[in-house]
This record gives sequence, C-alpha cells and structure tokens, in this order.
Amino acid sequence: MDFSASNRHGGATAAPPPSPSDHRSSAATSATAEDLCRLLHRLPPSLSLPSSRLKPRPPPTINFSNSQNTPNGPNGPNGLNGLNVQLGFFQLTHHGLPAQVAESAESDSLALLSLTREDKNRFSSSKAWPVGFDVDGEGESVWVDESCLAEWTRLGELAGELEKIGLGVMEGLMVKVARCGIPPRMRSLMRVSRCAGEEREYPYIVSLEYQIRKREYELLGESGWVTVRPEVGSVLVTVGDVAQVWSNGKLKKVRGKRVIEDGSSAPCVTMSLLITLPTESTVSVAPLPRIKPIQTDQDDATKEEEEEIDEEFNPFSFEDYAWRVYHERFLSRDPLDRYRRR
Repeated sequence: MDFSASNRHGGATAAPPPSPSDHRSSAATSATAEDLCRLLHRLPPSLSLPSSRLKPRPPPTINFSNSQNTPNGPNGPNGLNGLNVQLGFFQLTHHGLPAQVAESAESDSLALLSLTREDKNRFSSSKAWPVGFDVDGEGESVWVDESCLAEWTRLGELAGELEKIGLGVMEGLMVKVARCGIPPRMRSLMRVSRCAGEEREYPYIVSLEYQIRKREYELLGESGWVTVRPEVGSVLVTVGDVAQVWSNGKLKKVRGKRVIEDGSSAPCVTMSLLITLPTESTVSVAPLPRIKPIQTDQDDATKEEEEEIDEEFNPFSFEDYAWRVYHERFLSRDPLDRYRRR
C-alpha cells in the first residue's frame, strides 16, 4: 500500500543517519538538560512541569465534511479559515474515517509491539533511521513507513486514511491560513507507541491521531502545557515545527505530547501519522510570491515583482535537526531558537 505523501509530491529516498561523530559535541552539551527534563517528569505532580491536568478542555473543533463552503466546513468561518493559529492543535469531526479502520489498525499495532526482542532487532536493523523500534526505559515505540506495511496491512490502511485527511488539513493551513504553498516534497511516518512517559519527538508538519476511546493528553505549546480531552471518533491534529518555519511563524506549534493514563484495562497504544520532510531536505521559510502589478513607463505592460519577506528563521538541515530533536529532550527549551533571526 502506498501511503507516503512523498510519492505524490516528487518522491523521497531515505538517507542514512548522520555520523555519530557529527553529533558528539551536541550530545555532550545536552546531557544536563536531558537529565533535568527526566527528573522533572518523575517529580510529584505538585512539583512537576506546569500543567492544567485538573482542568482538561476539548480542543477547538473543525467540521471536516465535504461541504467546503458551509459555515462549519473547512473553508468556512468556523473551519480552518477561522482557526486560532496561536494554539497549534485542534480536532476534526465529520472527517470520513471509519472507526473500524482504526480499531483494526490497533490490533496490528499491539501485535507489532509484542514482537520478540530478536524480531524487533531484526526489523530495526534492516531499516534506515528513524524507521524501527525505540525502547528507552519509559516506554516503547516503533516508527514505520510504507515499506514496512506489506505485512501490517490494517495499520497501512489507517495510515492511508490519515494521510488523505492530513493533506487536506495542510492545504487549508498553508494556503488559506498562512497564505503560502505546501512543501513540494513530503514524507509520511507512522508512530506506534505504548502509553508511558513522553514520546520521543521527530520534526513534522502536521500530526494526526484518531481517537478510538476517551483519552486525555498533555500538549506543550507556545504558552506552556495544557491538558486536552478530544472527542471519541475525532482526529486530534497538532501542528509541528516544520510548519512553523515554513509559514514564517504564522502557525504555532506543539513540541511535546504525552498521554495521561487513566488506569483502565483498555489497550493504551497511540497511532500517530506524521507528515514530515524527506531526510535530505533543507528547512526554510516558504518562498512566498507576493505578486503586485507594476506599470512601466514605456508601455502598458504589467510586470510581476516578488515582495521581500522579513524571514524569522535561517535555513537549516532537516537531517541534523531531526537527529537532535529525536535524541535530545527539548522540553525545557525550544529547539528552533538557535535558528531564529535575532
């Protein structure tokens, strides 16, 4: 099954991970921050990171039906056009994704996470980072792309459905809200995780997760931690760091996410689709063609001029940035800060 957005936008090939020698210095300097973040998450609730855990709220809701021009449709005033882009998250209803697709995919996900350690190592050794298993003492997750899903077809079906929704969301966010185009080349990754601790992060444009059952999340946005409780059957969407850079800061991001376990006997596994960039990409502000007519003195012909953009971010390597975000914990600081123009 083909669920990769890259196949629709020019294709992408996985690149090998950066050489460890390229990252030893950054790993050394980040050790203290990483240890501090882990310590904070083990403190009692009264001493932990700021959170409105006692007051969960529903995310902003967008009716994602095919009625594009209705008030509640994606293009209406109550849809993406009227979205408060300062939050960086919202939920979609009437999106057309059948519940049974997500429920079947959950069975595949549980089976995938239940593989023996030998099978997990074999799976990971044959893939290019970040695809493969990650076990870190707080939880367990696996990253898959379209090359992994010949055996896990039900998970692939969910990924395909979420990708179609995600591309529609991106068109609305980028074109209609941020007023820029979408990146010409993209890649989709599926992250399957057990609910334990915060998840490792990977740079992305948008992330989508279908809500099979009632669940609460803590999200780290621009204004700190908030607790949200999406509707059952909705799709929780978070906006990522790549979207913030591409939109030149018009879109705000979520840079941390963790599930609040409720102690129920129901499976606690998350299945998130990340629409991101090919590894070899450069992350930069989108080239915005601000076109305005200019009349020449010689004739009535009209020329086009591109308006200069006051760019908020310097361009940077996606591969290097992804390696840092994945292997270091940035909950105490924004990893994009080093690329902001002062």
